[in-house]
Amino acid sequence: MTEKTDYINASYIDGYSQRCKFIATQGPLDRTVEDFWRMVWEQECLIIVMLTNTVESGKEKCAKYWPDHGKHFTYGDYRVETLSEINYEPFILRAMNIQENNNEYEMVLRKIHHFQYTEWQDENVPLIASPLIEMKIKVNAVWLNLSEGKQFPIVVHGSAGVGRTGVYIGFDILLDEMKSKNQVNVFRTVLNMRKQRIDMVQNMKQYVFLHKLLSQYYAAENIGLEKKDGKVFEEI
Repeated sequence: MTEKTDYINASYIDGYSQRCKFIATQGPLDRTVEDFWRMVWEQECLIIVMLTNTVESGKEKCAKYWPDHGKHFTYGDYRVETLSEINYEPFILRAMNIQENNNEYEMVLRKIHHFQYTEWQDENVPLIASPLIEMKIKVNAVWLNLSEGKQFPIVVHGSAGVGRTGVYIGFDILLDEMKSKNQVNVFRTVLNMRKQRIDMVQNMKQYVFLHKLLSQYYAAENIGLEKKDGKVFEEI
């Protein structure tokens, strides 16, 4: 990062019935990590969904923008500490604290819930949909628990913040539509997301995978998946 700016490659994305439920963003680069944490702090975000590995097929996709478990690091004006890290394979749940260093009037400490899905290669789709569905249910359970009285945007990113990010956010929107209307319109949902951020759901594989997520969720719902696995983790 050279000089502080008020720009970051991120976009508000509406949920099904809530404006600005998500912030879709590019995965932080080494030079934009401070910008990323500033955005998280200023928007009062408490959940981050990361859909990429830092390196895939020998290419860097995202900077490691958090400290190792049990350690802390200062990114510009923000001190971040990783309190816990639990591997649920194929996703990892981290609990972090973030604190603004330069606020001389009050020392506010916020807890961040960081979900990282590790088996989704860029511009491709997972072979199995159910682990992503399980993570999605847990993310929303945490969000509902934390947002009582005040709602905050969920940060979602992959590398560019459009392909995998678009599928994840689209899945959330369509699930809410399914629950509200008992029907969905995938084409319209993707089109609406693309009006808010270009190239959301990047290719045909991802578009088809979005249908697969919906169909498998619908089948799993009939056996009580959400009721069984959607509880808030006691560990975080």
